[in-house]
Amino acid sequence: MSLIQEINEFSKNKLKRKEDLELILNAASNDKKLFADLIFNAKYVMGLQRVLKQNTTNNEDAKFKVQQDYSSNLMKIIEQLKIVANNFQQKDKFFFEQNYLQLNHSSLNNLNELLSDLEWVKMYINDLKHRQDKN
Repeated sequence: MSLIQEINEFSKNKLKRKEDLELILNAASNDKKLFADLIFNAKYVMGLQRVLKQNTTNNEDAKFKVQQDYSSNLMKIIEQLKIVANNFQQKDKFFFEQNYLQLNHSSLNNLNELLSDLEWVKMYINDLKHRQDKN
């Protein structure tokens, strides 16, 4: 079973961008720090996104700080994805840039789905570490 299949099974079939996720995992496999930072930041940004969607605080200053944190970390992820995409073949790099790194509604939706998948990667790796620590 491939890593993507294992993660998809772990997520109960919630991965939306499996082929592109596999491209990223293969391209980032040589740079463990970049990969670890990417999945950590993806999980963090998705958490901030959930906080913003819940909108449970009436404190405008707190909302503003969360929005700033979200924006700065989203830009950090985009930069990390650009670095990863430099390891793609030219046709894949072009596809990736057009589908994930443009500043338009479609790319942002695609990027959100990809970040959700990367968050599942982080949760899967955390689960593996937790199981290994128990043994």
